Formats: sequence, structure tokens, C-alpha cells
Amino acid sequence: MEQKIPVIIIHSQAMAGYLMMKRFILIDEREDLKNPSYNIFVFKESDEIRNAMRQYSKDKIEINKIIYNSSNI
Repeated sequence: MEQKIPVIIIHSQAMAGYLMMKRFILIDEREDLKNPSYNIFVFKESDEIRNAMRQYSKDKIEINKIIYNSSNI
């Protein structure tokens, strides 16, 4: 019997890129069936990848604050 590994689907190309920079392995990339203009990115599910995703979200908020505050100068 084939054993399936748990995966996580990422819809954001930016987050997928961040995860790959953090050395998480991209298992598959496919066209999003709901929106063919976009791709989905498949990674192996783990606590480490979930932590990296949370860190990305925090970093993204901080980066946006810097960008938007400096554009008002």
C-alpha cells in the first residue's frame, strides 16, 4: 500500500520563494485549477514549515511598514 505524505499547499509565489530560500523542498508546482492565471506550490507538511510561514507573515508586515512609512517622506 502506498503511504501518502502530508503536504501543504501554498498559493503565494512570494511565500513559496521564501520557503525555498529557507531550504524547504518544493515537491510540486501546478496550475491552480480554480484560477489558471496562478500556480500552487506543494511542500511537505511539518512544524518547521509552519513556523517559517508564521515568520514570513511577521516579516512581511514589518517590511510593509518600512516601505509605506518611507514613501511618505
